[in-house]
Amino acid sequence: MSVTLSQSAAPSLDEGVKLRGRGALEGVAVVLAFLALYALALPGLTRVWAWGLQVGVDALGLNALRHQQDWALPWGLPSVPRLSLVGPAASVGLWGWALQILTLVLGHLGLRRLARQALPLARVGWLVLGLYGASLVLWALWPQHAPQHLAEHTGDLFTFGVALQALVPPLMGLAYFPLEGRLHLRAAAVALVLSYFVVCLPFKMLAHASLVGHLGGAALPVLALCFGPVLDVLLFVALFSWVASWGRSARVASLSGAH
Repeated sequence: MSVTLSQSAAPSLDEGVKLRGRGALEGVAVVLAFLALYALALPGLTRVWAWGLQVGVDALGLNALRHQQDWALPWGLPSVPRLSLVGPAASVGLWGWALQILTLVLGHLGLRRLARQALPLARVGWLVLGLYGASLVLWALWPQHAPQHLAEHTGDLFTFGVALQALVPPLMGLAYFPLEGRLHLRAAAVALVLSYFVVCLPFKMLAHASLVGHLGGAALPVLALCFGPVLDVLLFVALFSWVASWGRSARVASLSGAH
């Protein structure tokens, strides 16, 4: 009887190995296909981003200029264009100072309340708030030495945004594809997450340039720390969690049926 069971289990085991192998090959094909499509579309996307930045600058009346330069890649790779917004940081003004001082006060009160429940997280918040306060003092006392590098900040936003977009397919392949074997859901998840970051990149650069133009260069540290790459990573985690829940009920049902 044991021989019969082992013989009947062998085909199902071989079938499972074949299915996993097929799923892995399909996952690799999806990742490579999206990487190739993104590499081919990047020059066109850069032109669309440049057009969108110029339209946004004109519509918002920003004191900034769209700038594009070639960014040299290491290891002899061809250079890629890098977009940025160049412009002086506007003076803070009375309302700007009032808003930033109010932000400091509310942030301190909120962190005191947070410290009762999550002290390590509150300490990180106090570090960010302290940097923000120090930048305000620097702007008020020595405006000529205050951070005013809007071009460098927006250029870094663009560089990290493009790098993150290029990493979306392999990251989804490593983290999401082992959870989902259906080809159409794999492709849809990568397309959705990648499209989100592609569409949001110029809007994010314009929003940062507008805030710096109204609040002054003192806003650069908190924008770079809290609303730059850190926010992009958090948004990627949130989008990944959402797409990972698409087929959760079907996976639970299949596992229950298997048991």
